[in-house]
Amino acid sequence: MKIAKHLKSCWTGGSTLIQKPWGSELVWKAQSSVSGKILSIRESERTSLKYNTLKDECLFVLDGLIEVMYGNEQTLKDPVQYPFQHAVLSPGESLSVQSGCPYRITAIEDSQVIEISEARFNSRTIRIEDDYGRK
Repeated sequence: MKIAKHLKSCWTGGSTLIQKPWGSELVWKAQSSVSGKILSIRESERTSLKYNTLKDECLFVLDGLIEVMYGNEQTLKDPVQYPFQHAVLSPGESLSVQSGCPYRITAIEDSQVIEISEARFNSRTIRIEDDYGRK
């Protein structure tokens, strides 16, 4: 009896540009479990303060200068004992964010940030604060 072997392969794909109040996201899916974005954030604009319920993300600064505010999974419950941290990141630097950890990106100058994340189907983004009135 012959056992069918799964043949690994390559494939091409496309992307979608999504306008945001702070700039735009160029979104693509790399594999069934990985997705990517290029965040273009205008100078002085910032993303929502948010966290993801299940997915982990890695943010890599491609161009520009950003400030990130980030915490751990306890920061929102006890900000005195677990305060937000702040870092300024320049091209070539990155921030890894695990699920449940809040963060916000502010562009010090026009910036591009690559975001690679797990494509978790049950993950939800929880927006805590937003400058643009989004819920």
